[in-house]
Amino acid sequence: MLDVIKCRIVEGPNIYGPHPGVAVQIRSPWDYSARFKTALKDAAQSVGMMLAYLSITVQPEPTDLLLHVHFVCDAPQLGSELVRYVVAGMNAELCQEEWDADTPLVLLQERRRAAALPVATLQLMAEAHARDVPVTRLPNGELLFGYGVHSWQLDPQRSAATPPWERIGRIPIYAVTGDCARAPTMQSLLREIESAGMAAVTCDGADRAVTQALLANRRVSALIIGLDTNSILQDGVGFERCDLAVIVGRGTVRPTAADDDSEWLRAIGVPMLLASQPVRMKLADPDLQPLIAYAPDGIIDWHAPGSARSHARWWCEHRWRAWNRAGRRQHGPRSARHRRAQAGSARSDAARPCACVTPGELPPPYWRHERCSFSECKIRSGCSSASPSRVRSQESEWSAL
Repeated sequence: MLDVIKCRIVEGPNIYGPHPGVAVQIRSPWDYSARFKTALKDAAQSVGMMLAYLSITVQPEPTDLLLHVHFVCDAPQLGSELVRYVVAGMNAELCQEEWDADTPLVLLQERRRAAALPVATLQLMAEAHARDVPVTRLPNGELLFGYGVHSWQLDPQRSAATPPWERIGRIPIYAVTGDCARAPTMQSLLREIESAGMAAVTCDGADRAVTQALLANRRVSALIIGLDTNSILQDGVGFERCDLAVIVGRGTVRPTAADDDSEWLRAIGVPMLLASQPVRMKLADPDLQPLIAYAPDGIIDWHAPGSARSHARWWCEHRWRAWNRAGRRQHGPRSARHRRAQAGSARSDAARPCACVTPGELPPPYWRHERCSFSECKIRSGCSSASPSRVRSQESEWSAL
């Protein structure tokens, strides 16, 4: 008999990759990975779901086997129920029992059709992607274009109004992870940002739902958010890009959602893969040393003097020029060379009082990171900028243990 012992429904960037998906652990007496993979693909095709990067690994246990299943899909909740449907069907087949395979499948098909977005809405989402505008599906079914003061919401079931693209965009996001001195770190960031003449909203211990609510708030012009580690493991991160990631001390108590210390460390490292500049963390902390090799743009010692102030100055000069005199959003150069120049500028300001570490070659087992937006992607470890086709091929290298 197959038994689902853990199922994670991740709606945002997570420890497995940058896209929503499902991660399941199934206990099995024998290696049924090939049979399960075929059955899952057939069921997804019948329902009308598209699964990407489907992977199954087998972990030997003292008395049985543990199947680790992960795949990417646009409806993770429906994907998790599809997994349970396949497990129930395989159990009935193994026990030679009668099983109604059609009724659950029809119900899943109906739910899939009900959740499908209108064509006009899909066209708006495609245009938003071309404009580098983030689109988030909120729990109430509405779509959030942009973030904070530059956001706009759409109910896809009522109308397909034209978004006011000239005022839709992003806001600066500072993500702080870890459970040791997270609140003081956020306050330090807030003081530095306020000293630069800007205002920001802070929220500590935020899960994905709270993060989305803050990003949908039209009064939020900048966000300093302390992310809950359990929520990162179970639900993913509530944004697909941030301006800065700060990793404080890991803490002493392992989160309940983490299977081991490796997952714990990978969870607090997720925002650094989404940040647009070098990650800030305490290089002297031995618990954080394994993350050094995975920082896309290098690392700056957060506890070195002047590190916070140098970032606030860099933000003023380079990042928060969202509107020109006509009130239209500026889209700066998006080449890999430009992004390296920006990162180099930040390092040149901060490197004098701070210790800097450049990223090394990525050893397994962990993930390989490519930007969620193909147009801004670059291959790591000093390689040249990547074409969209190469980025798509590299995206499959986000792999879990």
